[in-house]
Amino acid sequence: MKTRILSALVGIAIFIPVLWFSGTIAFPIVIALVSAIGAYEMCACVGVGKCPLFLVPIVAFAFLGPFLTWFFHSAVKYVAFLAMLAFAVFFLCMTIAVFRGGKDSFATIAEAMLGVVYITVGFACIALLRRLSNGAYLYGLVFVGAWVTDTMAYFTGYFLGKHKLCPTISPKKTVEGSIGGVVFCAGAFALYGWIMQLAFGLTPNYGMLLIAGAVLSVISQIGDLLASLIKREHGIKDYGKLMPGHGGVMDRFDSILAVAPFLFLLCAFAHAFALFT
Repeated sequence: MKTRILSALVGIAIFIPVLWFSGTIAFPIVIALVSAIGAYEMCACVGVGKCPLFLVPIVAFAFLGPFLTWFFHSAVKYVAFLAMLAFAVFFLCMTIAVFRGGKDSFATIAEAMLGVVYITVGFACIALLRRLSNGAYLYGLVFVGAWVTDTMAYFTGYFLGKHKLCPTISPKKTVEGSIGGVVFCAGAFALYGWIMQLAFGLTPNYGMLLIAGAVLSVISQIGDLLASLIKREHGIKDYGKLMPGHGGVMDRFDSILAVAPFLFLLCAFAHAFALFT
C-alpha cells in the first residue's frame, strides 16, 4: 500500500506541471510520449513487442498521433490524416510480414495495430479537447470522469457490493460499485462546473453536466473492462511496471482512453449540448 501511495504522489507531482503548460506544445509532446509507452505495452501484451520491425513503426504512429494535433486547426482534416497514417503503418507491417515468410500471424499484427489505434485516438482526443473553445476547462473532465468513477466505484463496491458485475473478466467489480461510480461521477461533473463558475466566470449547463457525467462514467467502466478483457485473454496481470503498485500506462489510463473520444465528440460537434457557455 505504501508503494502504491508513494507512486501516486509522484504521478501527481508530474501531472500538475503538465496541466500548467497545457496551452503550449509541451502538452501534446507529453501526451505523445505516454501514448507511445502505452503502445509499447500493448505490443508486448499481444506478442509483437520483441520484433523491432513491427514495434518501431507502430510506436512511432502512437507518438505522432497526439503530437500532430498541435499542427492541425481542423479536427476533420486531422482525423482524415490520422486514418491514412494508420492505414500506411498497417500496410507497412503486413508488407514486412509477407517478406518474413509467414513467420508472423496476421491476427497478432492486426490485434496490435487495432489496440494501438485505440490508444492513439484516446490520447489524441485529450490534446484535441484542449484546443477547443473553453478547452482549457473541458479537457479536465476526462480525468475527473475516469478517476472519480474508478475511485468511487471501488469504495462503493467495497462497502455495499453484493452482486458481481462481470466476474469472468473482473471478479472484484460489483453492480453496486458500478452504480456508485455513475452517481458520484455525475455529481463530480456538476461540482467541477460550479468550481469553474466561481473561479473563471463560466456559465455551466448543470443538466448536461449531470447527464454527461453519468454517461461518461458508464463508458469509463466499459473501457476499464475492455482493458481487463485483453489482459485476461493474454494471461497477464498488468500491462507494465512504470508505476510501482499501479502497473503501466494502460493500467492507469484504460478508462481515460474510452472517455476522451466521446467527450471530444460531444464538445466538438454537439453544440446544442454545450457543457459551458
